[in-house]
Amino acid sequence: MSSISILETLPDELLLEICKYLLCIDVLLSFDNLNQRFVCLTRDYRRCVSLHKASYKQSFQFCTTILPQIGSYIQTLIIDNCYSSLQAIVFPTYFTHIPMSKCFPCLEKIILISFRPDPLLVLLNILTNLRSLSIIELRSLFRVTLNQQSEILIALFQANNQRIKSIHIDDQSCPLNPIRKYFLAKKQYSNIHHLQIQISTLNDLSFLLQLIPNIQSLNVSITKRRHIDHLNRLFSSTNRLNLLRTLQFKSVQHSWTFDELNHLFKHLPTIEHLSLNIRTSDVRLINGQILQNCLSKQIQTFHYAVHYLPEQMLFNVEQIRQTWQMFRPIVCLYNRTENDYMFLHTLPYSSFDYLEVSSTVMNSLMNYSYTNIQRLHIDCDWKINEIFPIIRCCQYIRYAMIWFHGNLMSTNEQQSTDSSRIFRIHVFSEIKISFSVYLLRLYE
Repeated sequence: MSSISILETLPDELLLEICKYLLCIDVLLSFDNLNQRFVCLTRDYRRCVSLHKASYKQSFQFCTTILPQIGSYIQTLIIDNCYSSLQAIVFPTYFTHIPMSKCFPCLEKIILISFRPDPLLVLLNILTNLRSLSIIELRSLFRVTLNQQSEILIALFQANNQRIKSIHIDDQSCPLNPIRKYFLAKKQYSNIHHLQIQISTLNDLSFLLQLIPNIQSLNVSITKRRHIDHLNRLFSSTNRLNLLRTLQFKSVQHSWTFDELNHLFKHLPTIEHLSLNIRTSDVRLINGQILQNCLSKQIQTFHYAVHYLPEQMLFNVEQIRQTWQMFRPIVCLYNRTENDYMFLHTLPYSSFDYLEVSSTVMNSLMNYSYTNIQRLHIDCDWKINEIFPIIRCCQYIRYAMIWFHGNLMSTNEQQSTDSSRIFRIHVFSEIKISFSVYLLRLYE
């Protein structure tokens, strides 16, 4: 007669493999304090606690019974309001009588997902006197009005008695623009060393840099198109950032000129790691020799992605490649028959986790694989069945948006009445999938 197998007879390696299929909250509620062996096995789950997909009942049980026992071990805390819509509101209520600083003495990083402005401000207000907390990460922050943007930004800069050094706000969040009238005159936040943020215009960037004089690493996306008549005024000598070492800059709405970009570089004299994603009609910005001459000699790594739309003259791709031979290896994606759009990027394409490209360069795009891409944006004039070769080049994307202009159907099918249609694809596992199924489900 075979013996009965119990969970504790399994080796540690197999138990840890089983835990990978469980939510963090399930592991902690099921195995915490079960015995000394399971306490040791779940040590990593104590250090990084995620409330992802925790029900209201589970959250209550965890926060009232387990959290007081393991709070001193927690280094990273993830509060997910996406799958558990009450977490953002309910979580702060557990700390009305006991401060978070006593419950989380070793907390270093907090990640907040799918928060709205009001619950976020409440939570930021109770982040005080946490001696180790220096990193705040926001994902999918939404429904932020223009008046609330500066309020949230001030709350982030001042959180935890201005001990916060790193703030990361992902590209799926609303922009947070620093509006001058909401900030105290000459107020600066010297504690901010690392920042990832979306803002609207270069004017917002100019004021933002005045607020964070000690910034060392900046990842900024500018989302709106605006003619830059007064770049000299926006970036005066007072905007020089002598500590900034790493800059990742995205501005694809405005068409940049060489003079504008060169002026911006002059106010960033200490840059060592530079990543740029821009749009231009200035042929000088796709010439490797000219671009190399305007960059600082201190730059150690340089990643460049540029959408080139020529205004009048046609371009010779081979001549463009030659200008880059002694500078950086590059890829020129273009369509010889169209000759009206080129996407140029340096190799490797590793600094960016997103790809924004026109469907006109599909044939040349198919010669490359973009395995690190998580977000894909395609501007497309084609029929629906012709987007899949582009998607196939980015097999591990988690999010895609495809703009269709004009007719989506074949010539024998009914014409679309809309001049522009948009598809959104969300992929939640990094595996090869049938994209046609997602398109059919998510077509708007």
